[in-house]
Amino acid sequence: MGAGLGTTVGHSLQADVIDDDEWSTGERKEGTYFAVWNFVRKGAVGFTAFLTGAALQWVGFEPNVAQSADVVLLIRVMFGLLPGVMFVVGIALFARFTLSEERHREIQRELAEREAG
Repeated sequence: MGAGLGTTVGHSLQADVIDDDEWSTGERKEGTYFAVWNFVRKGAVGFTAFLTGAALQWVGFEPNVAQSADVVLLIRVMFGLLPGVMFVVGIALFARFTLSEERHREIQRELAEREAG
């Protein structure tokens, strides 16, 4: 549920952020925004996979056998505690996001007026 919420909210705000940037700079840079967002996302996935494998190897994970208490604890932390902490950090960062729906409507109206000439 948390991952779905984060993905939905993030993607729904991308166009709003791009519109705000266009309003501020006068330039459309959606290609740059999407390239950076995707690069960061893919980099984070790759880095997370690396860290997960390294951590599991460090605590003695062995495939296809009953796992030790340390391995089970690490898996619980990696799939429960760490994502929970990261969502709390994300919520704290998102609380600083100030672009409201009303302000976005104003930006869209002003951009439409600019385009109309």
